[in-house]
Amino acid sequence: HPPLFDKIRESLRKQLNKIKESIYNEKKHKGNLRHIIIRQGMNTNQVLVIFVTRTHSINPLLYKFLPNLFPNIVSIIQNVNPERTNRILGKENIILYGKNYYQEKILDKTFNISASAFFQVNVDQAKKMVNIIKEYLVSAHRLLDLYCGVGFFAIMLSELAKKVIGIEINADAIHDAQKNAQLNNINNIEFIASSVENVIQDYKDIDTIILDPPRKGCSEKLLTNIIRMRPEKIIYISCNPATFARDLVIFQKYRYRLDKYHLIDMFPQTYHVESIAKIVAQ
Repeated sequence: HPPLFDKIRESLRKQLNKIKESIYNEKKHKGNLRHIIIRQGMNTNQVLVIFVTRTHSINPLLYKFLPNLFPNIVSIIQNVNPERTNRILGKENIILYGKNYYQEKILDKTFNISASAFFQVNVDQAKKMVNIIKEYLVSAHRLLDLYCGVGFFAIMLSELAKKVIGIEINADAIHDAQKNAQLNNINNIEFIASSVENVIQDYKDIDTIILDPPRKGCSEKLLTNIIRMRPEKIIYISCNPATFARDLVIFQKYRYRLDKYHLIDMFPQTYHVESIAKIVAQ
């Protein structure tokens, strides 16, 4: 992670020793400050800081000094998570300072990324991913991007398709995606805030699918509907090779084959790798 993160973290540690802000105890479900999250646009140097709290209360002394000390900070967000859970983020975000997003630039595209929206952390490797997927894709008529997030792949690949449809359950991410399409002057994309399992059956005449599911992979319902659509190409992006292999076996049962495959090392010196596969109808 960037050296700046260590400086911000150390300044917050010192400040926490000076002020009264109780630290959350997961076992007792008491205390307030649960997590501190720092995100940075590696090509913009914009920084977003998130304080995850159990209650709506937060001591202003915890964060008000940060923008003066670190001018790169463009946004400070309080995320409220009152649940007895080890899930990090709650459902409510409150702007404490600046905007509700930071920006990242990849190749010739700019992205707004809000606090709860997913974005690839290793942007250098994300560039490689895009270039590999462009080679796999070549062109598409109607491209369906499932689990599209803030529209990263949909926007990066929009010039290769006549029509792109992105689906994502996170409403904040879809709001970002719509803004990002406007920001990059792209007019052939439609973004929909919904569970992919709930709306996948509504689409026909899809020749290409971009599939980037969470670590658990695809549900049986989603796989069944994709196979029923019979797209010519499926580009499957996976952060978990085990669930990818499981899903690939199902595709192969229904006359699909693995055509091309790459591994991208997303977090060196850890076991985390990103799989990129081109699966084609036989």
